[in-house]
Amino acid sequence: MSAMDATTKIRLRVVEAASSDVGRGLIRLEPSDMESMGLRPGDIIKITGKRSTVGKAMPSHKESRGQSWVQI
Repeated sequence: MSAMDATTKIRLRVVEAASSDVGRGLIRLEPSDMESMGLRPGDIIKITGKRSTVGKAMPSHKESRGQSWVQI
């Protein structure tokens, strides 16, 4: 299965992006969540909830880890 065909679901709480990330199209995730979904930094992903958005997957900052958050 190609990366374009892959669909992995995981439930996370959406929180506001760090001010340094605003407007950059980054989606910050726990490194362990990225690994479980087979993502590498810079991969383009789609987040779906009440609304959908796309962006570049990046690991969360160390101070934000352990919260089960996705920062958009």
